[in-house]
Amino acid sequence: MEIKVTRRRLLEIGGAAGATFFMAPAFEHFTSWAAATSAEGATSYVRSFCEMCTSRCPIEAKIVDKSVAFISGNPDWKPTGGRLCARGGAGFSQMYDPQRLKKPLIRTGERGEGKWREATWEEAFDLIASRMKELKEKYGPESMAFACRKGPHMPFLYNLAKAYGSPNTFNHESTCPLARTVALEATFGTADLGIDYGNVRYLITLGRNYFEGIHVAQARGVMSALQKNAKFLNTMVGNDIVPTLKWPKMPPFPEPARPRIDGAKVKGHPNIMVPPVDGVVQMIPEAILTGDPYSIHGWFIYRYNPANTMPDTNRVVEALKKLDFLAVCDIYMSDTAWHADVVLPEATYLERDEGFMDYSGGAPFYTLRQQAVKPLNDALPYWQIMQGIAQRLDLGAYYNWKTIDEFRLAQLGGNEDLLKKAKEQGFLGFLQKPLFLRNAQSVADFTKAFPAAQTLVDSKGLIDKPLTNLHTKTRRIELFSHEAEELFGRGLPVYKPVNLKETEENYFIQGKVAIHTNGHTHNVPWLNDLMPTDGLWIHPETAAKLGVKNGDLINLVSDIGTEQGRVVMTKGIRPDTVFTYFGFGRISPDLKRAYKIGVNCNHMLKNSVAPVAGVTLQTRGVSIKRV
Repeated sequence: MEIKVTRRRLLEIGGAAGATFFMAPAFEHFTSWAAATSAEGATSYVRSFCEMCTSRCPIEAKIVDKSVAFISGNPDWKPTGGRLCARGGAGFSQMYDPQRLKKPLIRTGERGEGKWREATWEEAFDLIASRMKELKEKYGPESMAFACRKGPHMPFLYNLAKAYGSPNTFNHESTCPLARTVALEATFGTADLGIDYGNVRYLITLGRNYFEGIHVAQARGVMSALQKNAKFLNTMVGNDIVPTLKWPKMPPFPEPARPRIDGAKVKGHPNIMVPPVDGVVQMIPEAILTGDPYSIHGWFIYRYNPANTMPDTNRVVEALKKLDFLAVCDIYMSDTAWHADVVLPEATYLERDEGFMDYSGGAPFYTLRQQAVKPLNDALPYWQIMQGIAQRLDLGAYYNWKTIDEFRLAQLGGNEDLLKKAKEQGFLGFLQKPLFLRNAQSVADFTKAFPAAQTLVDSKGLIDKPLTNLHTKTRRIELFSHEAEELFGRGLPVYKPVNLKETEENYFIQGKVAIHTNGHTHNVPWLNDLMPTDGLWIHPETAAKLGVKNGDLINLVSDIGTEQGRVVMTKGIRPDTVFTYFGFGRISPDLKRAYKIGVNCNHMLKNSVAPVAGVTLQTRGVSIKRV
C-alpha cells in the first residue's frame, strides 16, 4: 500500500498536543517589535552573509536610524532565491539580546562557580598571552589545543596555533559530518565537491534531513529535483577551476615538536584518513584527563561549545575543570565559557567586517561580510581578537595588516575594482550559470565569456586535463579504496551488526530542527520564543505500555546519565526508538532562557571515536521510566 504524507497527515501523526507543546507566545514579542520600528527614519541597506548557522547564506540588512530593522536574503543571490530561514531572520534578535556578553571577563572564583570581574581588552590579551607563554615554557606548545566550529575564521585561529607551535587544531566536524568528508576524500580525492541538487535524478541520504537541518539553497535544489521526479544521483566537481583566495605574506610556521594528539594523517594511527584541518575533537577531553598520548593543559575555544555538543557532558566538564588554562571567545556565556578563566565577547556578524568566503559550487562565487551597525558593547571581531593575542605573543608578523580592507585587497591580489563591486552587491560571481567541463555547450558558453580559456578545449569541445584530474592515486573515482583496505582490511564499506542496545532498551536518536542550529541558538530571544524546549518522541504503542500520554514526564536512563522530558506521541517513529531535538538542556546559568530547559542528549551518550572516519557515536540504548 502506498502512503502519501501530506502536511495535514504529518501534523496528525505528530499530534496536535505535540505541536502546541513547543509554541510560546512569540506573537506578542513580534508585535511589540513591529510597533517600535514602524515609524521609520533614515533607511539604508547593507549586504553581507549570515552566521546563524554554517550555511552562511548571503543576506541584506535593512538599517533604520542606525539600527537593524529587518534581515532578508540577498535578492541577487540565485541559489537561495533571496530567501532566508527563521534563524537568519532572527539574527538581530541575537544582536540586541541583553543577555549577550558585553565586556571581557576574568574568573575570580572556582571554575564553574560563576564569579567574574570585568576587564579591558588589553588586560585580557595580556593575561592570555602570559598564560600561553607559561604553558609553552613548562609543557611545550603542543600542550595547548585550539578549537572552533568550521568557517572562514579557521585560518585566523589556526595561524595563531601554528605560529605558537601547537599542532593541535580542531573544528567541530568529528561531532557532525566528518564521515562524509573522509568518504569523499577517499572516493574523489577531495571533499570540496559541489552537488547540483536541483538536477539530481537519484538522491540517497543517510542521516541527513534537508528540510530541518536547513541549508536554504540545498533545500530549494532538492525540492526542484523532486518536482522533476528525481531518480538517480549526479555529482560534479565544482572548485577545481576556482582561484584560491590569497593570504597576506607572513613568515613560515615553525615545525611542531610532537605530532597531533588525535593522530590525524599520522602513519600507523587509526585516524590516518582524517584530515588534520578537521581533526578528532572529542579526543581532547581524554588527553586532558588521561595524558594519552600526552597531556593537554590549555585550551583556546572560539564559538564552539563542547560542554553541550560533545558526548558525555559530565566528562567534558570534568576535563574543563582540570585544565591549567581555558580561554573562550563567544557571543553568550556558553556552557563551556562558564568554566573558563577568560571570556572574550565577540561582535556578532552584523557588527563586523570580514574578508571574503569562498562559496563556489558549479561556478566561482565569493561572499563578503560587511558591518551593518557598529558593535553595541565592548565586543571585537574575531580577526582583531586573534591579532591582539598574537601581537602580545610576539607573533604579530602572522597578522601583518592594519585594516580589514587591507586584508581583503590581499585576498583579491590588490584589485580595488573587484572590492568595490563586492561591497555593492555583497558577493563576487564570475559565471551566470554552472560550468560543466564535459558538456560541449557549457564549455562553449564559458569560452565565449572567457576567450583565454579556449586553449584548454580539446577536439571534442570539452575541457579535460588538467582541470578534471581527480586527486586520488588512480586519478579516477575510487569506489574501492586500496588505502582503506591496506589500513583497515576492507576497501568497501561492509555492514557489520552493532549491538547498540539491550533487548529491553530503546534506541535513542537525535536530530536537527529548522528553528535552531546545533548548540548555538537556543537562547536567542525570537528563536527561543518559537521553540523553547524539545520533547521526547515515542510511538503510541510504547506510550501505552508505559501508561503515559502526550505531555507526561518520562525519564531516559543510560549507563552514564539520566534526562527528563515530556512525551510527544507520534506514529512517525518506531516502537523501539525514542527521538529528541539536539542542543537543549543548557548548563550555563547565564543562558537564562535555555538554562536547564529540555533534554541534553549528550548527558546520555558516551564519548567515542569511530574507526576510519573518527566520528563520535550518536546512538545508544536507553531505558524509559515513567515519572
